[in-house]
Amino acid sequence: LSRNDESDYEKQVREIAGNNQNEFLSGLHQLKEEVIGTSVTTIEEIKSGSSYLGGGFVYYDFLKSSQVIFGEDIRNVIQVPSDDEIYASAKDCMDGILNRYTFVDELLKVNFESSSTHFVKRENMAELAFALFFRGTSVFLAANRVYVSDKKEILNEIHKGDYPDWVELRLKTAYNYWINWGSSRFTDDELFKFLKMAYIYLKSLRSLI
Repeated sequence: LSRNDESDYEKQVREIAGNNQNEFLSGLHQLKEEVIGTSVTTIEEIKSGSSYLGGGFVYYDFLKSSQVIFGEDIRNVIQVPSDDEIYASAKDCMDGILNRYTFVDELLKVNFESSSTHFVKRENMAELAFALFFRGTSVFLAANRVYVSDKKEILNEIHKGDYPDWVELRLKTAYNYWINWGSSRFTDDELFKFLKMAYIYLKSLRSLI
């Protein structure tokens, strides 16, 4: 695949992913518009280290969790990032997450009715809160050379590590919310407070890097 062919190829991949998403994963649309994410890169980019694939802090977790479903296994040609590259990419990622959701800073001063205008559904507010907690903590751990992405594994690594007590306390709260999310109905006020707690948590976590 060359860069000239990428556009048409990516459209085909997105179309296939969209059809599978609609046929097999339609029930997840209420939580995420694009359930199956797709991206295209070239073998030249991978070999040169300019590809997003397996780069920076996601490298080791990518090797552990990725699966080849078609074609050759190209994981062995991905360049191994240095410790400095992993650390820098983790910091940049956390900054990017916080910058993307700066509007939550304003939500800290208002109420649920005002904040709900930023979300199509109340479930989207919960999804963002969980992402801030667990995606943010996964990136934080990667900056400390710990590479996990599963929620339970993230919590276990925080428990084993030498981190401030508030990190595990807040993450346990988020994990319990996650476990009970499907069976318990949270009030709008509880959900709003949870989102605020998630954003403050991530800002505090970023200060530890």
